[in-house]
Amino acid sequence: MLGRILSSATALAHPAMSASLRSQTPWRVGRRRVVAGMLACPMLLGLAHATPVSASTTDDETTDDEVVSALDLINEMRQSHGLNPLAPSGRLQSAAQLHADDMAEHDFVSHTGSDGVDAIERILRYYPFNSWLGETIGAGFKSGAAVVAGWERSEPHREALMLPDFRAIGLGMAVNTRSRYRWFWTCDLGGEIDIE
Repeated sequence: MLGRILSSATALAHPAMSASLRSQTPWRVGRRRVVAGMLACPMLLGLAHATPVSASTTDDETTDDEVVSALDLINEMRQSHGLNPLAPSGRLQSAAQLHADDMAEHDFVSHTGSDGVDAIERILRYYPFNSWLGETIGAGFKSGAAVVAGWERSEPHREALMLPDFRAIGLGMAVNTRSRYRWFWTCDLGGEIDIE
């Protein structure tokens, strides 16, 4: 068993829907679709070490290396199934990093930020395309390899990462050694490659 899944879902949604309706009724408006899932691995069962991380091992360079590793592994997974790799998106990366930082700072795991803004609205603030949208989050995974392995073993997360309609990706990772899960990940996906 990978770990405890707090919640996982594959859902269609639209920004104008109420939160309660979103959780009960999947729907799509136009081409916009949101695929969302979250995975937490508090025990890190064989996927990462459960030892504490000191501040000296969580510098920006280490975090950047883990994000690049996760991106490479996601693209390898897609290509092994005949899908095109995802292009890095600065817009999606900004949305993803903002949410990873928020989860780490406030010690929570949810697609809704501490300010009450849901994934759809947050992504659209940075990535304003009428496109397929997706978000997968994770907590408790120390490395890019560990979080991608966790997402790959969870069917809803794997399906989101393998959706052929996605063309762009942004990944964010944040660390808070005083939090419950320590390592927080957000992967935002979109159907348009943004050229800036």
